[in-house]
Amino acid sequence: MGFISTNFFGVYAGEQFQNKPPPENFDPKNPYADPVAALKQRDFVVREKMVEVAKCTVVRDQLQECYRREGVNHYKNCKHLAQKYVSMIKGAGVHRINHDSA
Repeated sequence: MGFISTNFFGVYAGEQFQNKPPPENFDPKNPYADPVAALKQRDFVVREKMVEVAKCTVVRDQLQECYRREGVNHYKNCKHLAQKYVSMIKGAGVHRINHDSA
């Protein structure tokens, strides 16, 4: 069996949301002036946060694989991935627990 491209099946659900801009009629000073724009803005923000979470998941998986591959040398050889992962998870996600308190 070979690789089946998505062009054979058409557009999959993830492609329809790529590069979708935020709503232009959303007013952050009065967010409930236009309820439709407020819902579109909320969807946009959640979608962007989920993209950040997915990026963190990819780096986490790379870090886990590096730990397993390197064995006792993982402190030295996987340090760059660990630092990248720690910097990426700051503020990522929809929960406030990862956000810096100011």
